[in-house]
Amino acid sequence: MKSNATLFDLFLTGALVICVVSLFFLKLFFGKNGSTILIQTSKDKFAYSIDQKIVADISGDLGLTKIEIDNGKFRFLESPCKNKNCVNSGWVRSANFPVVCLPNRVSAYIMKEGDKDASLYDGVTR
Repeated sequence: MKSNATLFDLFLTGALVICVVSLFFLKLFFGKNGSTILIQTSKDKFAYSIDQKIVADISGDLGLTKIEIDNGKFRFLESPCKNKNCVNSGWVRSANFPVVCLPNRVSAYIMKEGDKDASLYDGVTR
């Protein structure tokens, strides 16, 4: 089968790919992130500054979950759940990217800049 692609078509496709990849990396490295991490359990909500280095001990339905906050990022360090999907999710640096431990009913995410009232949102469905 003969291709009808011209040199202009190839140039336009290449330019679009470069633009999309550039926008992705600009958002990843220079996008505004939040300054607060919101941690929710079935009974409580906790807010921590993301610009510190601490390990928060959060009591969930199954037991104690440890969430490490390290200067702009966070991760689930330990959890009493079986599969450890929350622990294996790794570091999170982006706003509104939740990590959830469903068995222990603990969720955490970095609030986006400009979020005025975190109680308007549910951390699991957001």
